[in-house]
Amino acid sequence: MSLRESGALDGVPFLHGLGDERTKVVVNGSTVESSCPNHMNSPMSFVAPAQAAAVTVQAGITPVSQGGDSLGGTIVVEGAAPIFAAAGERAYEQGTATGYYRSNGEEYGGSVTDWAATEHFAIGYTGAWRTNGDYTDGAGNKVTSTYAQSTEHVVTLAAQSKDSLITVEGELDHTPYEGFVNAQMDMTRNYAERVRARYRKSMEQGSIDVQGFWQGTWHSMNVGRDKSTFPMPMIMPMNTHGRNSGYSAKLEFALGSRHTLYAGNELNYFRLDDTWPPVAGTAPYMGPNTFVNINGGTRTRLGTYAELTSHWNAAWTTLLGVRNDTVWTNAGPVQGYSATMMYSMDAAAFNALNRAHTDPMIDVTAQAKWVPNAASTFEFGYARKNRAPSLYERYAWSTNWMASGMIGWFGDGNYYVGNVGLKPEAANTVTGSARLMGRGLRIWEVKVSPYLIAIESYIDVDTLATSTFGSMSTFALLQFANHTARIYGGDLTARSELWNAGRAGTGTLSAVGAWLHGERNDSSTPLYHMMPLNARVSFNEEARGFTGGFTLEAVDRKRNFDPRRFEPVTPGYALVNVHASYRKGYFEASAEGENLTNRLYEPPLGGVNMDNFMAGMWMGQVEPVTGRGRTIGFSLAARF
Repeated sequence: MSLRESGALDGVPFLHGLGDERTKVVVNGSTVESSCPNHMNSPMSFVAPAQAAAVTVQAGITPVSQGGDSLGGTIVVEGAAPIFAAAGERAYEQGTATGYYRSNGEEYGGSVTDWAATEHFAIGYTGAWRTNGDYTDGAGNKVTSTYAQSTEHVVTLAAQSKDSLITVEGELDHTPYEGFVNAQMDMTRNYAERVRARYRKSMEQGSIDVQGFWQGTWHSMNVGRDKSTFPMPMIMPMNTHGRNSGYSAKLEFALGSRHTLYAGNELNYFRLDDTWPPVAGTAPYMGPNTFVNINGGTRTRLGTYAELTSHWNAAWTTLLGVRNDTVWTNAGPVQGYSATMMYSMDAAAFNALNRAHTDPMIDVTAQAKWVPNAASTFEFGYARKNRAPSLYERYAWSTNWMASGMIGWFGDGNYYVGNVGLKPEAANTVTGSARLMGRGLRIWEVKVSPYLIAIESYIDVDTLATSTFGSMSTFALLQFANHTARIYGGDLTARSELWNAGRAGTGTLSAVGAWLHGERNDSSTPLYHMMPLNARVSFNEEARGFTGGFTLEAVDRKRNFDPRRFEPVTPGYALVNVHASYRKGYFEASAEGENLTNRLYEPPLGGVNMDNFMAGMWMGQVEPVTGRGRTIGFSLAARF
């Protein structure tokens, strides 16, 4: 997995070169869509570390029970399970409190959790808070608009019987501000309310799992505190209101001793309103009317699946699944800031279109696992997966440079226009893996996983126009369009136990490496945001409450870049990180050091530094965002 760095709270995971809406993110059973034309409130931004008890990443061949309306894979984030008193115990209480500090950017925060329970009823609370300023890179330069602040409150009610569990969860998330160095706008407020309810029942031959959710998001963008100090700041308030709701029902049923059937049905409904209030004194460019970007946009997905897992013998296991997802999208009529030609022609053309679309999709997964002996495991499989266009890909309508500059979650500074006629993407994935293990004097393990993804109707871009600012930096006006594409590559993981000396502890060396290449078939040009060759080697030592080690992270030069987006080339780099922690009784103290050599580097997926470009009055050379310099962090945790 690679991470596209955006805001301080909004890292976007990429699996095999496919990220954002191409990768499905499920948080405690709910799937939510971003309510922002720049995706500043991505699903992962609503998850505080204190809330996440487990994270599961499934790349490539994803079971249909975990997939649907996605291509790259699925990331499942689960909160802590409710805690109940033991049988015969009248009451039970458990809690934790943490606090931390990181030097670069003056980041600090903390969290608290508490559970109070009887044998059959429980109530829990999780609260988290963090704030940080702008960080500095390895050369000591401040990277502006990297500040953020957020708070999260989660209350959980739970009840259990011998074979059933009911949980109801309410959550409030508030981000009063967050800067985005690779965008023209910043987040000036994001407030979200979420309610989830879940019922699970165990039966003699399986289980039933039913859950429903609702989330409301109120999001505002404008220039933040850093951008407001630049010459000629472009004041441009933008407000979005998103509502996500839905349910899922899952059945697990054993068909004899060899086969297990998984069947389910899901519904996700998303409604979005995106309006930009007029700015006084700027008519006709940004007034006198409210700019209506998305008017009552709706995206409804209904999915049904069946999946069969079969354990034929001790060596062979297979998984077969089929899934149908139908996505309905629509949006109402729009208007520009004024009735001038810069907006009226696009608005009239968009309003005259048939904007209602129905996209039926069929996913298929077939996978086999062979374990010939205790020292080796082989897996291979095929999957056909689909994704329907998002509301912004389909309904962002204006070709005006100023308006289209507010559309785009890529961090590249370019200008984007939607396409009502987009078709769903369809990815055919073939992958396999070989895992070899040793259990002699030293425990070791190596796994190699190559893959090939052929994508029909890949949603890429076509160039409508280009413009050069100050004779040095060129940006493009791009429209989303379907093309064919392919991505191929491989992953490598390895692990070796160097020693296991009882009281002297256990030393482990591990490594992860990945390489991929993605290109458009019609032009043989690279796809955007393909992570170059990268590897991470880690050493870890555990002994009598102490854990410590180091990590060496190396990333190759980004040689393949998207010419349509003027994607920058970034040089290779290596970072050294260390960590140590000590646990004694109910307390744990930790320390870490990131980028110890204070290396100046440019993350390949970090996008371009729009802040520096705008601070230079749009006249200089736009450069990639530079990464965080040396950072020292400390944390304390207590259990009670």
